[in-house]
Amino acid sequence: MDEIPEGQLTTRIYGFIRDGDYDDAIQVLKVQLMMRPENHAATSLLAYCYYHKGDFEEALVIYQQLVKRYPDSQRYQMALANTRYKAQKPEEALSIKLDSHDADVLRAYCKHDLDDSTALNNLVEKLTREPTDDHRVFCLKGNLLQKKEKFQEAIQQYDAANEIQADPRIFFAKAVAHYRENNYPQCLKTLGDLVDLSAKKYPDLVQAAQTFNSQTQNSDDMQPTPVQNLNALLASSLIEAFNLKAAIEWNLGDEYAANRALNSMPYRKEEDLDPVTLHNRALSELQHTPNKGVRKLQFLIQQPPFPVEAFQNLINIYIQHELFDLAADLLAENMFLAKNSLEPEKLEYYQAVVLSISSPEQAYTLLEKLKLKYAQQLRRIRTEITQNRQKTQKVAGNHGRFNTAEVKNMSKEDIYVNTLLQQYEQKLSIFIPVVTWQCSILYNLQRYKGCFKVLTQFEDLLEEHPCYRLNQANVLFSNEEYPSALEKYQQVVDSLGQDSILDVPAIAVANLCTCQVMTSQNQQAEQIMQRVDKAQQEFLKESPESVSQLLHLSIINIVLGTLYTINDNMPFGIRRIIAAMDPIDQKLSADSWMYVKRPLVSLAEQCALGFKGPAEEQLIDVVILFLDDVVRFGNEISTVAAQVNFGDLRSTTICEEARELKAIFLQLL
Repeated sequence: MDEIPEGQLTTRIYGFIRDGDYDDAIQVLKVQLMMRPENHAATSLLAYCYYHKGDFEEALVIYQQLVKRYPDSQRYQMALANTRYKAQKPEEALSIKLDSHDADVLRAYCKHDLDDSTALNNLVEKLTREPTDDHRVFCLKGNLLQKKEKFQEAIQQYDAANEIQADPRIFFAKAVAHYRENNYPQCLKTLGDLVDLSAKKYPDLVQAAQTFNSQTQNSDDMQPTPVQNLNALLASSLIEAFNLKAAIEWNLGDEYAANRALNSMPYRKEEDLDPVTLHNRALSELQHTPNKGVRKLQFLIQQPPFPVEAFQNLINIYIQHELFDLAADLLAENMFLAKNSLEPEKLEYYQAVVLSISSPEQAYTLLEKLKLKYAQQLRRIRTEITQNRQKTQKVAGNHGRFNTAEVKNMSKEDIYVNTLLQQYEQKLSIFIPVVTWQCSILYNLQRYKGCFKVLTQFEDLLEEHPCYRLNQANVLFSNEEYPSALEKYQQVVDSLGQDSILDVPAIAVANLCTCQVMTSQNQQAEQIMQRVDKAQQEFLKESPESVSQLLHLSIINIVLGTLYTINDNMPFGIRRIIAAMDPIDQKLSADSWMYVKRPLVSLAEQCALGFKGPAEEQLIDVVILFLDDVVRFGNEISTVAAQVNFGDLRSTTICEEARELKAIFLQLL
């Protein structure tokens, strides 16, 4: 820094502050305090600079000194309390003794952050006893109404606040209210207003604001430049806007658009990322690099305060991977958070799932009550949709889906029906797991008829969902009702495989072929296999690097081979299964291994017990050679389909399981 000419020190310092160059101002003020430690003005300005730079811990130390030195100064007491609040220490901020309007506003924000609705309500009542033009009071009232799920009333308060003093943070609070009532079009419109205002207030962020409405994301070749003024970025609410837009895109099923929103937000260094952005990036990574995504979620859970969505998503992952002990521990350790952040029905669902392992009967009863409650809510929303459907055929026929670029052209009627459809989709997204988990309890007990009855009980609500027919087919198949299962699997293939049969789950196609074989329709099964083979060859022409993902034909042959093994033709079935895995370096995966190892275990059991006479040595030799290849190529492949590691829980590799099987077959020889 250049030497400051004599007589221009004060002008230069205030110039730095005016331009937001707080680091330069801090450097000059520190020098002044080294020369005169008791310099009151320099100390006060230094605290001010640290505060506005966002370094609240440093500001806190200095304001504590100033309050101790000037105990009668209400300005310093208020500054200290505000700094404590900004440093995420609301309990300490509440220790302020002042009785003033500003102090009550600060207390209200602290009670809001501490989720003390009763105290917040009392403070808002006190602040609104007389007419006020303080926009913060309107925001607080809006926040209180949001907590009570009175979203439209909250939006009116945010609009009143913006009339007094427009602020991007107020627009974001309004957008959240629209989001929580599932009004995605209006939410995006509000975020657009936020971005426009931010671009006007913070010229340095104009380029970042412009990318919000862009349909393309920043090129990977471009060298990102970190935002210099993080305080301005925080005040602009641009990061929050990009994150909320990504959440909407995920809810609309557009993963590419969600990732585009995350990758287009203003770039920051890893250490500057906020918890919400870390959470959303973790969700993005779960699809392609699940280990990284899970580690980020686990890290967030250990660093409160964290987004409540991280808590919910981690429970979902634990349940998905049948790690019920971890899910139970997470719920028990965060029960206060669970009760205050989750819908009561969703919490009941999680508790029932965890309970289903130790007490399936009690879990079944809980799920039954929950299922009836959701069915009633779904039918009520559907009736309202039907009554309004004639007003906007376009949205109603599209199940609430829309491109975010179309938002500005949507009418009020379109938006209203879309909101109802999103509410319906949200309820349905929980209703379906409730039904399927209840079915799984009966399925595991091999009570297939009861399982099928549960599925068909609410056919009017479930019939359009892809998983409904598939679950029906799986239950019928397990009960060996092959003609009925064939009909259901055919419906699944017809609905999901319109563009390509590879869009249908491989096991569904495999089971369809099995049903055709079991009902003497071998020719039709052969036609299905030819169709799959042709689709895989066409796919490879466009994406030759994706050869390892094409497992449909292999799994069909494995399932058919398994069928032969259970129908007294073990040698032929095992050889067909092994042939289906050629070349093994391309076909070996957690999914294919799951289907292969079962008949191999059955063969070992049959040979060990001698049910069919002595083991056929030539067949055992073939199996051992095959297992040698599995050991060679399965060393880095987890037996868990998603290949996710959960802290100290290390998943078994395919190589380890293959070695154990090989040892058994060697003993048989």
